[in-house]
Amino acid sequence: MRILFLQKRFLFPADTGGKIRTLNVLRHLSKWHEVTYLCNERPEDRNFRSKMTDLGLKLETIPWAETPRYTPAFYKDLAVNMLSRYPYNVNKDYDVKLRNAAASILAKSQIDLLICDFVQMARNSIGLDSPASILFEHNVEAKIFERHFKTDPGMVRRGTCGCNGKRWRRLKEERAINLTGLLRSANLIKQSIKNNMDGTMST
Repeated sequence: MRILFLQKRFLFPADTGGKIRTLNVLRHLSKWHEVTYLCNERPEDRNFRSKMTDLGLKLETIPWAETPRYTPAFYKDLAVNMLSRYPYNVNKDYDVKLRNAAASILAKSQIDLLICDFVQMARNSIGLDSPASILFEHNVEAKIFERHFKTDPGMVRRGTCGCNGKRWRRLKEERAINLTGLLRSANLIKQSIKNNMDGTMST
C-alpha cells in the first residue's frame, strides 16, 4: 500500500515522546508499505536527512522557519490568533505550501492512504482528495489548556488558555474520523499485512 504520511518536522534528534512514538510507527509501516514522508524542513534539519531516509521511506520537504518564542513576532502571532477559529498550535503548524505539496502528491501518485500525524496538522489536510485518511490524535490537547484555564494565576494567560481549549474541542469534533474511511483503511492494512506474512511463510 502507498501511504502519504503528513507531519510537521523531522524526527531527529529523537528527543521528545512525540518524535519517538512517530519513529516507532514509521519503522513498522515502512517494512510493509511504500511510505512518503512529507514535512517542513528547517536549516538545522539538513544534517538529519540521511537518518530520515534510512527509515526506508521517501522524504519530501518544504522549507520553513519557526517564529522564536517570546519574541515580538511570537506575541503578535498570539494576538492575531485570538480572532481565529483554530487553536494557536494549529495555525502555527499550518503551511499552505506544505498543504499544496500534499495535494500534488495525492494527485500525481497512486496514494492509497493519507495519515495526518497529530491534530495540530489537521488544517494541512482538510479537504484533501484522498481515497482514505487517518488522523492520529491524543485526548490531552484540550485538557491541557483547560487545566491552565482553571489553575493559572495570570488573567491574560488564563483567558487565552480557555479560548484555545474550546477551539481544540471544536476542531476535534469537526475532524472526527469518518467511520467508513477508517474501516476501509484498517481493512487495507490488515489485508496487506496478511499478504506479506503469507508470502513470508511460503518461502
